[in-house]
Amino acid sequence: MDSARHHYCAPCDRDFKNEAAKQQHLRHSERHMICRWCRTEVAGTLRAHNQNYHEQCARCKKWFDDLPDLHKHYQSEHDDLYCAPCQRLFQNHNSILIHLESSAHLPKKFGCTGEDAGEVSSANRLSFCTWKPVLVDLYLT
Repeated sequence: MDSARHHYCAPCDRDFKNEAAKQQHLRHSERHMICRWCRTEVAGTLRAHNQNYHEQCARCKKWFDDLPDLHKHYQSEHDDLYCAPCQRLFQNHNSILIHLESSAHLPKKFGCTGEDAGEVSSANRLSFCTWKPVLVDLYLT
């Protein structure tokens, strides 16, 4: 085998003088897309690969390896529009304010200390409860 063929790119039918030149070609050629997270050559377009295997920020359109990395990004870069407990990003300040005032973030006002209270829906709990309702701490529920 010819020494030039040792640094050969079959899809492009090109020879390279050394491995460094071949690697540079692989990094910059549109035919060879290497995913920076998977570290593998991507068949098709990098965009299609990212859409199938990675996560994109809805706000700034940056790509991330996985959901935990995306949520870290939301907290550090878009914290004014991100609800960490719900892991949701909102489009504008009005939307997140409405969300923060929704029942998802309101404390439960009363709880029943009766043993059978867990068996009824929250809507019927106060009328069903045989014990005196008590104030429930927001952080304990």
